[in-house]
Amino acid sequence: MTDAPVLLSTPQTALRRGRDRWLETKDLPPRVVAEFDNSALMKVFGQGGTAAFPAPIAIEAEIVQ
Repeated sequence: MTDAPVLLSTPQTALRRGRDRWLETKDLPPRVVAEFDNSALMKVFGQGGTAAFPAPIAIEAEIVQ
């Protein structure tokens, strides 16, 4: 699973740094295929189904549709 493509926010953001630390503690190096400053744009790319991306549980149903 560690080779799965992932979409993430850009490295400058606090959210990304937190995710990077979490992934490191789980020994899950991400294969980042794209980075975004805009979470809405990341969601649009993620809905294409070619890569995983983190999102709030509150919008799960919208993303799954």
